[in-house]
Order: sequence, then C-alpha cells, then structure tokens
Amino acid sequence: MSIIIAIPPHTESEAAVFELAACARTLQYLSGAEIRMIRVGPKAPANGQEIAEATGIDVCTVPIEDSKQATAEAFTAILADVAADAEPAWIVLPHTATGLDTAPALAVSLNGACITGVEKIEKADNGISFTREIFNGKLTTRLIPETENTVITVQTGAYAAEPLSAQSAGSHAVRRVETNQLRSRFNGIRAETADTTSLDESDVLVAAGNGIKDREDLELIHQLAGLFPKSAVCGSRPICDKNWLPHSRQVGVTGAVVSPKLYIACGISGASQHLAGIRQAKLIVAINKDQRAAICNAADVCIIEDLTTFIPLLIETYKGEGA
Repeated sequence: MSIIIAIPPHTESEAAVFELAACARTLQYLSGAEIRMIRVGPKAPANGQEIAEATGIDVCTVPIEDSKQATAEAFTAILADVAADAEPAWIVLPHTATGLDTAPALAVSLNGACITGVEKIEKADNGISFTREIFNGKLTTRLIPETENTVITVQTGAYAAEPLSAQSAGSHAVRRVETNQLRSRFNGIRAETADTTSLDESDVLVAAGNGIKDREDLELIHQLAGLFPKSAVCGSRPICDKNWLPHSRQVGVTGAVVSPKLYIACGISGASQHLAGIRQAKLIVAINKDQRAAICNAADVCIIEDLTTFIPLLIETYKGEGA
C-alpha cells in the first residue's frame, strides 16, 4: 500500500508541495502506507533532491524535455504509467486547474474513485473518509471510497504549508516516460502585469461579492474601505469576471491568497475557492443577508443584513462619532 504525491508541471510554489506532503502524512498516519512523490515537468530534476531533503520523502522526477508537451494530458499519462508499477491506494494532487484536469481522467484510467476539493481526512469505521464542500459551500459531505485506489485533489490552504522536520533525507531518482501522440500542447503562462502589491501590503481588505447586483453599489465598498488606513478593495471571481474589478484584485484559489489583519466580505457566499484565499486573515467579518451562506461558517463576525442597508448605516455612524 502506498501514497503518491503528484506535483504537476509548472508548479513553482514550494507551499503547494508542503501542503500536499502534510496531507499525505495524514493519510500515512491513518493507513500506515508509504509515501512517494512524483515531480513532473521541464525543470523537475533540478529541485528533486532539494524536495527530498526538505520533506524526507522519496522523490521521483520525470523530466519533459519539450515544454510544449508539459500538459495535463501528458501529466495524466505519466502518472498512469507510474501507478501501473506502484499500485498506489491514493494519489494526491493539488486542487488547481491542472489537478482538476488530471484527477478525473486518471481515476478513469485506474478504474478508481475521484474526490476533488478535499479539506479534511479522518478515520471512519469502514475506511478513511474525505470531507469536501458541496452546494457552493453551504454543506459539507464525508465520502468513503469503495475502490482499491482513489485520486484526490486537496483544497489550497486545507493543510499547513510548513516545511517538515525530516529526520533523514528522502532519495531522488529520475524516471523517463515517453509521452507520444499528445492531442494538446502547452503554449506558455501569461503573467498578470497589473500591480497586486496593495493586496499584500494592506492591513484591511474590503471584498465585493456577487451579492452586489448593481455596479454602482461598488462605490459603497470603496467608501467602506476608505474608513480604514492601509486598506484596499478586492473581490470574488464573479465580480472580476464581470470586469467590475480587475482580475488582479481577485481573491481565491485562482486569484490572490491574502493575510490581512481584517477582511470584510460584502455579499460573498463563501465558495471553497474563495475561502482558501482568506484562511490566513486574522479577523473575518461577513456582511450577508443569507445566514446560511458558507462565509458565515468561516467568519469571526457575521452581520445578517443587506449590504446596501448596513454599509451606509455603518459609514454614517462612524462619521457621526468622528464628528
């Protein structure tokens, strides 16, 4: 019985590696299985030994010489080839675009189960359970796979991204896997050119969500942010997809991961992708008229009221007391 941690091509973040390692350690504690790590990509062999030393996990790197072939399709084929020899009980992937492309296809090829967005792993009476959110974060479900192998994606921020205190370094080996006749190619990563330093440096972030129905109401968000020094305005994905805020202001798995002293979520339902981006906030305040919204479970303070009613009253009260 074994656990494979699969690191996709073009993964630059060390935090992602340590998060998956922490998740795998939990599985190991519950099952006693051995852990291996597969690192795939054009730069994979360059830091394979470094990862093995930092985590204490045996690392196998699979180089892809042609960067255009470093796709989710190739990643899936490589993992299927490795799994054919290792016969893992669990394959652990990050909950990213590549991870979500890979996990279902890999599960099908292995005739296994696929569970995405895993946030917690626990021992159950008849196996190991995996907890994930459903219905846009309003409910959580515990799933126990009935297959011999399971592919999971781990939600960003679900496990601490801290270096492990390895007693001894893991080994490092290089494996060659041919990936021919691919039907897709990698065309590169286009970096965001907009400045996002204000989100990183702000003590207070006021976030706009899909509960804002009119673009004009964004002015309330800016006014609320203006009450605090070192503050900035940001938003959830729906707001940025509408181009009401630039995508450089998006918070969440596909945006920025932030850690302000105060995070005020205005009209944000609290989808798991967004919550993953604010886990490190010191204090979370939610303004939402739906008391069953998932954001209320994550917030330290919940204000159940329409934001267009509450924010003007808050601003008026603040200015009145200031006078």
